[in-house]
Amino acid sequence: MFRIAQLLLHQLVLLLTISVLPATSNTSNNTDSNTNEDGYYYYYYYYSLAGDVPNSKNFCRSNKCGCYVRVTSRKYVICDNFGWLKSLPSSLNLPDYADVFTVGVNSALDVVDIGIFVNSSITNLFLQNLQIKNLTFNSSNAKIVNDKLRNVYLDGNKIKSIRFDSFRNAYNIEYIGLSNNLIENIDSLAFAELANLRFLYLQNNRIRSISNETVNKNIYLISLSLNGNLISNIEPNSFYSQQYLTRLDLSNNLLTRIPTDLFINLNYLQYLSLAGNKLSDRLENTFLGLNSLKQLDLSKNLLQSIEKNVFNGLNMLDTLILSGNRLAGIGTSSFENLISLNRLEYLDLSNNRITTIDRKTFSQGVNLKTFRLDNNRIANIDPHSFEDLQLIESIYLNNNKLTTISNQTFHNLLNLLYVDLSDNMINFTDTNAFDRVDKLTMIKLNNNRFVHISSFGRLIGLQSLDLRDNSIGSVQSEVFYNMSNLKVLDLSRNNDNLNNDKNTFLSRNSFAYLTVLKSLNLQYNNITELTGAFGSTDLNQLELLNLSYNDIRQLDNSTFLLAINIITLDISHNRISRIETGTFARLQKLSVLNLADNLLNAFEVPILPSLQQLLINNNKFCCSCQLPTL
Repeated sequence: MFRIAQLLLHQLVLLLTISVLPATSNTSNNTDSNTNEDGYYYYYYYYSLAGDVPNSKNFCRSNKCGCYVRVTSRKYVICDNFGWLKSLPSSLNLPDYADVFTVGVNSALDVVDIGIFVNSSITNLFLQNLQIKNLTFNSSNAKIVNDKLRNVYLDGNKIKSIRFDSFRNAYNIEYIGLSNNLIENIDSLAFAELANLRFLYLQNNRIRSISNETVNKNIYLISLSLNGNLISNIEPNSFYSQQYLTRLDLSNNLLTRIPTDLFINLNYLQYLSLAGNKLSDRLENTFLGLNSLKQLDLSKNLLQSIEKNVFNGLNMLDTLILSGNRLAGIGTSSFENLISLNRLEYLDLSNNRITTIDRKTFSQGVNLKTFRLDNNRIANIDPHSFEDLQLIESIYLNNNKLTTISNQTFHNLLNLLYVDLSDNMINFTDTNAFDRVDKLTMIKLNNNRFVHISSFGRLIGLQSLDLRDNSIGSVQSEVFYNMSNLKVLDLSRNNDNLNNDKNTFLSRNSFAYLTVLKSLNLQYNNITELTGAFGSTDLNQLELLNLSYNDIRQLDNSTFLLAINIITLDISHNRISRIETGTFARLQKLSVLNLADNLLNAFEVPILPSLQQLLINNNKFCCSCQLPTL
């Protein structure tokens, strides 16, 4: 038995071949099988590359190097560091039905000869994360009998160069994955014979330049990824032959300029990313001919301005990303040709240096749905800046320097659903700022300088209002009367009044008219008493109430008298020393009650049918037999 185990440890290299055959097929006894509901057997073939392999305990990462393969009862050694085979055999005697070849054990397969697979029935070759350094093609394998190889996965190795003969005679390869290697050099003829190549992934390598011969012969290429390299130069006409290319990723390189007419023949290109380069200007006419382009990413460059007509002809463009540049303004001349982009729905100008938005920047006809201006230096918005964006749904203005929202800023934007104004210095919003925006469902105003809750006008469709981290001293009576559909309200971290024993942050009618409110957050407001704020029938849909981190001293049996549908109630981290009997009696749906970190020394546990979690830790209970009730 020991000798058998030793032989297994010295010979096993996992090679998984999967084939699907009808249930009536006759197969070798050397296979394991399972049957699916369609009457097909799935056969799993295990191929061993025999050789003089070092003792496993010197190379395995752990002492436990064996485990059961999920679909079989046999035990196999699959330790990741077991093997250290330096190369594959010069030939493989594989069965005709084998179509997947995977080496998942050896961790130091220095050299791979692609040629040994071209005469086999293998269609998918997985050689990932094996520390491969060299790709060769043995001339003895040059004669092709039946080349079925389609997909080659060589990602995560240590390959430094692609030689002219690395894929010689492998005519039918459609997919090559070479990402996350150390590739610095690609021979001009490396892919020349791959006439059927559709997908080429070379991201995250060390490539410095692209010549006009690199992929010149791969005329059927659909997707090319070169992102995450060190490319500083691309020769003109490098992609001239790729007329069927639909996706090109050149992001995160060192490009300072784009050669004239580089994309001129890419009539089917739909996605182009130039993000994360060092482009600064001279983009005019760069994108001419990209009639099918839908997404253009120019983010994280050094652009200071947008030349006139730079986007001419991009009639199919629906997404334009210009975030993370050095744009200082949005002038009408820069974007005057956006009127021709009648399919543009997403425009991202975030993380720039924009200070103002000019009046009528966007001419009538722009069909934007999402507009991002967050993380800029905007201090003022002209009341007419957005009036022509009639289809706009989301506007991001967070992390700017706004102090007020003036009259009619968002007036008549009938399709507006979401506005983010958080992290500004806003202390006032005009009553008519949100006039006639009946579809608006969410406003974020957190981290501003509101002292009191201004009237936002008639927001009958508003469902979520975030006012946390402001300086609101009190919630006036009936202040939300125009928000009858509000479901989520966050007023946490506002009142900082520490000197008033009779804290008046809440009044009896603070939440009047909020008949569908589900979630209310009031933590960190120095509230000392609740003064019947939750005794209104308008709060009978409230499910989550957070009153933690306040200064509440006691709870009486009228506190939650009419808020009978509360499911989660958090009153932790207060100074509660007394809870009147029956305080929670009407909360029949209460599931979680958190009273931790208070001053309770006695407590009558409520008998509630839905209560699943009761937290009372860190109180003043005296743990003795005299502890009343509890």
